[in-house]
Amino acid sequence: MFNSPVLDVCIGLILVYLLYSLLVTIVGEIICNWIGLRARILRVSIEKMLNDGYYANLKPKQYRGFWYRVQRYFLKEFPDFKHSFAGKFYHYPAIKYLSMRAGEQTTVVTQTKPSYLSAEVFADSLIQLLKDKGAGETDMDKVHFSLNFNTYHIQPDTLRNLRNMAEVAGPDINVFKEKLKIWFNETQDRTTGWYKSKLQLILFALGIIIAIIFNVDSIKIARILSKDKDARNQLVSMGIALAKDSARYGKFTGSPGDTGYAQNILDSGYAHVSKDLHDANLVLGLGWNLDTLLQAHQVELSSEDKAFALVAKDAARLNELQQKFHTKQTDLVNDLENIDNTRESLKDLKVKLLTVPLTDTTTVQKEIDAAQKQLQIGLESKSRDSLSLQVTGKRIRDIQRSINAATGNEFTIIKSVTREEREKKSFYVVSGSCKYSFWGRVGHFFATVFWYGLPGFVITALMLSLGAPFWFDLLKKLVSVRGDGVKPEEKPVKKKETEQPAVTAGNKPQEQPANVEPVGDVIDEALKLYEKVIKSIPGVKTVFKVVDRKTKQKQLQINVDTAGTAQEVGKKFPTLSVGSIQLQPLIVVSGTPQTHQGNVGTIANKSGRNGFGSLGCILRRTDTNSLHMLSCWHVLKGDTLYDTSDNLDIIIDNEEEDCAQRWAGGIKAQFDYGLARITTEGNTFNTTLKQKLKLNGPIKFRELTTANIEDQIEVQYYDSLNQTVRTGFIFANARETNVNYLDKTRVINDLLLLTNDDERTISNPGNSGSIVFDKKNGAAIAMIISGDLKYTYAVKLSHIFDIHTEMIIA
Repeated sequence: MFNSPVLDVCIGLILVYLLYSLLVTIVGEIICNWIGLRARILRVSIEKMLNDGYYANLKPKQYRGFWYRVQRYFLKEFPDFKHSFAGKFYHYPAIKYLSMRAGEQTTVVTQTKPSYLSAEVFADSLIQLLKDKGAGETDMDKVHFSLNFNTYHIQPDTLRNLRNMAEVAGPDINVFKEKLKIWFNETQDRTTGWYKSKLQLILFALGIIIAIIFNVDSIKIARILSKDKDARNQLVSMGIALAKDSARYGKFTGSPGDTGYAQNILDSGYAHVSKDLHDANLVLGLGWNLDTLLQAHQVELSSEDKAFALVAKDAARLNELQQKFHTKQTDLVNDLENIDNTRESLKDLKVKLLTVPLTDTTTVQKEIDAAQKQLQIGLESKSRDSLSLQVTGKRIRDIQRSINAATGNEFTIIKSVTREEREKKSFYVVSGSCKYSFWGRVGHFFATVFWYGLPGFVITALMLSLGAPFWFDLLKKLVSVRGDGVKPEEKPVKKKETEQPAVTAGNKPQEQPANVEPVGDVIDEALKLYEKVIKSIPGVKTVFKVVDRKTKQKQLQINVDTAGTAQEVGKKFPTLSVGSIQLQPLIVVSGTPQTHQGNVGTIANKSGRNGFGSLGCILRRTDTNSLHMLSCWHVLKGDTLYDTSDNLDIIIDNEEEDCAQRWAGGIKAQFDYGLARITTEGNTFNTTLKQKLKLNGPIKFRELTTANIEDQIEVQYYDSLNQTVRTGFIFANARETNVNYLDKTRVINDLLLLTNDDERTISNPGNSGSIVFDKKNGAAIAMIISGDLKYTYAVKLSHIFDIHTEMIIA
């Protein structure tokens, strides 16, 4: 099969596919860079990881139907993406500024997101993002808090996955980071497959377009190569040269990968491909050549036409000249053939002269002289016939112009002018070829594309979509089979990867000894020394500093549940020694702080397992403009397992109608809060608050200062159960308080203690979730969570708004 026509046809076809697939690869890469395909694919993969089918879950009207599916197919970034968890991840500075166009406005085609992320950057950025809305002493505490409270409104499946990884990691942030990196790498392995699939479709579409533009019909090319030996040989020579020159397209014929090409490589590759394609197209005659395309044309002139006499005058002369032209053309071909034969004979005679015996040289020399004389005669005959052919051709063209002018046509070639007699009339029939009209060229183009050439174009597109590396490897193998010897390349030796030390969990850093603070406020020093040991006594609920409302003297107060506990504490700590100073603590029997859900209220979880509480206020999410209700977690939770998540997230009002869907919150450290997205229209609760509390203007939040607490400012809240306004003042701020919940007793940090002049609690069961306002300036400052006999306990709103910076009071 060596040097067989079949093999040469295959090599010619493969060369064409290789060159055009290189062009498709380069154009495809330029388009992918322009539209940011890698950035789009990466964004979709991050969306799949962090958004849990975000748009599918929302299902607003604009995200339904055929047009939505088309936009999703082309990886459009929808406006709501920036409000999702993945959108916030991309907005994080460590990710945002990895893009060349970071901070610019996204257009239809441009992307402002990075095309590549490392697992290290992904894990570090995600951990930092979670920490920013977390609370706790260690980094992992903050991560656990953010996930348990769902401070980013993460979708359920993603949230469950992140919580599982955090639970396995325990207190070790490094283990959590490694799990995030593994998750990212596994997803990106699949993302590479998504990218290649999308790129394959783009290359096929480009293959169709390029095949049509350049008229690269595989069936037509195969026919040309099978019939035209010269074209076949020229393409085989080009293929052999290209197979041996691996460096020419080495950047494009190696492993394609997904890292893209530099602009200078694309420019250089395009220049080489353009030249090679031009050479191949000249050999095969590819292209449309619509300007030179001719069609048969015929005109009849009767004796009644004015042009009849003019054509009659030129007809006989034209036919005579055309016959003469064909005769001279034949003579010229014979002259050229005779000249070639004579030159071959002369060459043989000169060789013979060198080899014959000396006695025969005279005879051979005479033959050489005769051949040279015959060659001279042939050259002179060729010159005469060429000149005659040129003169005759010019005369024919002059007559054709005359006939075109007479008939009003534009014949490019007139083949014949014949006279016919029909129905007692004389006719001249002018036959020839002329160029297509504009619409004729358009019709020819579409007829070829969608009828005659469609199978060939589709075959070409399919072949081009296989990629340049495939065709280059196949070309080298066939050239080697043909016997033109392409040197096999050595297999690259893989470098051994440097072994990375195994990541181990645990190994907490050694704690540094606490610095001894200089003695300052005596009560503060007493709290540092005695708070923990006093709170270890069963029945002690909280220990805090308080300012006497009348004398303005500071003292240390211990709240206990019963008189028995008070006696025990008094026996153990009759006085507290701080250096040389002796303090007598104030022991108050205030009862046990209990959460304030009740049998009646304004809102509850639909499950009914936690009783009712109060709707605190309506918040507006600034990024989505959606409305949300704020209340306590123990009110909005679907069961009494407050440390775990559940799917019981529907909130009902006091008429047991669905009104909201819970999505964030929890109980830990200084937090007991929940957020639920309002699902009904026309909620006017904030308006009611303003009317009942006589607030002017919109409701605003204010952060409490230490001075506000020590000044024991007056407060008020609206008791929606009894439809009355209750007042009191801030009694103190406790660092830790033991609060009884339905499942267990929890330590809640940084609680405000509220009371009135009668030293009685100002709240009742069912008031959990009510918002407390500064009576003087009307600002919202805290939210009630529990109470005992003497005090109401409230969490500071500043902690909630520090976590949920996207929320404002509506």
